[in-house]
Amino acid sequence: MKKYILPIILIVLLTLTCFANASDLFGTYDQRIKVTVDHTDIDSDLSWFPVTVFLTSSQGEEVFTEFDADEDFDRIAFTSSDGETQLYADCELFDDSEQKAIYHVSKSGWTVSSSTDTDIYLYYDKDAPHNTTYISKSGGTAAQSVWDSSFEAVYHMNDADATATVKIDDDFEDGDITEYIAGADWAIATDQKYAGTYSAKCASNSGTDAADSQITRTTGTTPDYMEIEFYWRSDIAYSSYPIRQYGNGFDFVFKYNNTLVYNNGSTEKSLPTATSWATDTWYKINVYFDFVNDIVIFWVDDVYKGTATDCTLTAWDGYNGGATYGNYNNCWLDNLKVTYYDAPAYGIIDSTSNANHGTKKAANEPTEATGQVGQGQDFDGTDDYVSIGTSAIGLTDNITVEAIGNTDTDVSGRLITKHKTGDYGWLLARASTDNATEWRISTTGRDWNGGKTNTDTFNTTTDYYFVGTYDGSQMKVFIDGIEETAGDFPVDLSGNINDSSQDLQIGTDEHSGTNFFDGIIDETRISSTARSAAWIGATYSTLYDNLLTYGSEETAGAEEATNVLFIFSNF
Repeated sequence: MKKYILPIILIVLLTLTCFANASDLFGTYDQRIKVTVDHTDIDSDLSWFPVTVFLTSSQGEEVFTEFDADEDFDRIAFTSSDGETQLYADCELFDDSEQKAIYHVSKSGWTVSSSTDTDIYLYYDKDAPHNTTYISKSGGTAAQSVWDSSFEAVYHMNDADATATVKIDDDFEDGDITEYIAGADWAIATDQKYAGTYSAKCASNSGTDAADSQITRTTGTTPDYMEIEFYWRSDIAYSSYPIRQYGNGFDFVFKYNNTLVYNNGSTEKSLPTATSWATDTWYKINVYFDFVNDIVIFWVDDVYKGTATDCTLTAWDGYNGGATYGNYNNCWLDNLKVTYYDAPAYGIIDSTSNANHGTKKAANEPTEATGQVGQGQDFDGTDDYVSIGTSAIGLTDNITVEAIGNTDTDVSGRLITKHKTGDYGWLLARASTDNATEWRISTTGRDWNGGKTNTDTFNTTTDYYFVGTYDGSQMKVFIDGIEETAGDFPVDLSGNINDSSQDLQIGTDEHSGTNFFDGIIDETRISSTARSAAWIGATYSTLYDNLLTYGSEETAGAEEATNVLFIFSNF
């Protein structure tokens, strides 16, 4: 009997998962979303251009599903279209519970194309490490790399997220001042105290010398921003110095004529809001120092007493105060607190590496409010402003000034200026008539070039994106990304811009003491070049969230599926 071997055919269909790009970041992150720049909104190729990514409950919402806390904001990565080359990101906002996030994204050498769409990948994973090299909050090292070298300042206009470090906090209730370098006239006292049992006292001594009346406590580090808070009392109308910096040119003085004054390094002056004091009365004093911009802010008994911008400050460490030579009065110090900040505590952050941070007139003057891009500042039209300092951003040739403004009332108001009486510089403002925008430049300090746009280009209760440029030959104005040519512009002009000695300010100028802006100012930027029309148009599109489209979530291991057919046979 013959045996036949029947042919056997085995057909196996396998589905293999193949990774489309072995060099992507899926080894670190489990999810990503493709974000696409629409090239039809880009009029020419733009290098190192910052695109603004908005994540909300309806676009990129998967990010908030993945994360658990606001601290996860940097467990992400933005890459170019290759899925591997990382871009830098300036995180303006991240609120996981509200499902809101704003990142400004770019990098040196990265180009947004005008001929084809440009893709970005957003990777994210709650278990990924913090990506501090490429992602940071505004002002951080990574965020600084988003902005090209022509940006002199970028203000997102949200309140500074400053980290406070308390260096001294002493109510003297331990009955001890051995941590201080205290002169012979200083000792712990119980006869007067603001609260509790003890205070520190400088006793009257007509024969005292300067060293005997001083008290010092150092911290070993010097800050850029510092606030000193304390309570002070004196029993005779004789000068005492609760803050006295011999080598640094600043004193805060309870003056013998019952006025509170400060010494700016060369001259004693009354507080910006004149303030008197009485003997045998406790006063709470707060003095905030911005050593970067030479700005000092004063409060007495929690009442704002003005901002001094005429000081020459050198940072010091800790606290130094006392009475004076030939001390005739008793002085008491209580509840001393010294706080350092890593950013302006009463101001706004410059996101660039130039650190041209701004300081508000006072806490909540102006107030943070919802703007077009995240948060802005709401100016009251009466006395609110932000000061960037006298020497900041002294541009004299090419310039671009940008701001988003929304005015509440039909009056003139300054957006951003460097300008004062007798020393004109430049300003971008709402004109006093015709709902128009005003862009002015002085080349001599006395002339006033430029003009106004067409009517109804700055109506009330409407967000507008304003840009003024000067390239050494022509002044131009752009509104909502489009060049304005129906009014006075463009204006032919030659010569350098006068570098006014006035502080650079947002919300006002010093020309007349008026012209305070009434409304919200957001996303303010200054550049040392005249930005192109293509750049300005694309900036408008990205700030108003009209430039990007957001894809669906992609997960690791599912990039590409391939069917493979295997046939086995015994023939």
